[in-house]
Amino acid sequence: MSGVFKSQVPLSFFYALLRGICPPPVTLNAKNSKDDEPSAVSVSKNEYIMIDNGAFKRGIFLDAIRPFMESMATDYYRPKYAFYAQRLMTGPASYAHFIQVIRHVCKDYKIEMITSLKYEQSLSNKVYYVRCE
Repeated sequence: MSGVFKSQVPLSFFYALLRGICPPPVTLNAKNSKDDEPSAVSVSKNEYIMIDNGAFKRGIFLDAIRPFMESMATDYYRPKYAFYAQRLMTGPASYAHFIQVIRHVCKDYKIEMITSLKYEQSLSNKVYYVRCE
């Protein structure tokens, strides 16, 4: 358990939020890290939940983010670190604040999280992929 949590966040609680606001899991192809040669085509298929700004906005609209963050602040974060989940979910930085909490849970459970940039109409958005358990 990491230093920011006083008790472990149940994975069912965490994945229930992600499955409620995110699109269905996607399969990503990843090269096997044991292969040193770029020509090696050893590929493993893994399912990941994609979190992007659209999923975050869907969560705000469905009123799923605020109860999750309140529960995280009161039940799971140590009082010293509760400010991460007590931030307002309005404004341009709200998506980043939400992702910070998701990162904390992923780090605590050692869940793989992949970051990528998605470009739409000359705008870039960060997209995060959390491995399904």
